Amino acid sequence: MAAPKNNKYNEIYTLEKELPIFKELVDRAKGGEFLSIQEAVMNSPYERGIFYYLCDRFEDLDNIKKELNDIIIAIVNRKAIKGEYNATASIWRMKQLGERDEKYQQQEVTVSENKPIKLDFED
Repeated sequence: MAAPKNNKYNEIYTLEKELPIFKELVDRAKGGEFLSIQEAVMNSPYERGIFYYLCDRFEDLDNIKKELNDIIIAIVNRKAIKGEYNATASIWRMKQLGERDEKYQQQEVTVSENKPIKLDFED
């Protein structure tokens, strides 16, 4: 008899097993060990594809990945403010990591009547 559909007989990754490893990465990030998610992945026991597979598979691990990113942004920000990192490079890096200023991201557009515009290119 065949195994039932969607069985977990061959599942080697479980949330219970992987969660402590991801939490350890968070602790190491808080210690300033990583300046990118890629660096955290390189120093984890996972290959790149497995790391992102686990984040896609388990919402809790994906949330931890987002927390890692936020920790890295906070570290870069703090070191830039203290003058340990170049401010311009730090701002660029934080934007690459997803940091945004909500105030400047929202644009209000007002549309008035829809009238055809005649363009005259003759001199």
